Amino acid sequence: DFFEAVVNWLEQHCGPVPKTYAVFSSGRIFTEDIGYLIFIPTNLKVQKIKEAKSFKDLASLLMLGSDASGWEKENIPPLVRRESYIDDETRLQVLARRQYGDYLIMGLEQLKF
Repeated sequence: DFFEAVVNWLEQHCGPVPKTYAVFSSGRIFTEDIGYLIFIPTNLKVQKIKEAKSFKDLASLLMLGSDASGWEKENIPPLVRRESYIDDETRLQVLARRQYGDYLIMGLEQLKF
């Protein structure tokens, strides 16, 4: 593994490397693209969705989630209200045709409609 190789090199050339359990920084160390917020433009809460900068801003809205993977449970905080559906097509149908829920999150590779 690359990280292990770097640690070994550092230990050989600089001495023992202390274990780091947390890294503190004044700015972002890295960012992760979690996907796109998909919503219907006629939704009465559209402005709130567009202005959201964090999941906390979306906490009062209803997200249509997916049962298909554990990614959402691991990466989207529990403060986000959600209803889970079996697949992406169902989520899109519920959002667009039934106009139920406020938004869903999908990666670019999932967007086929």
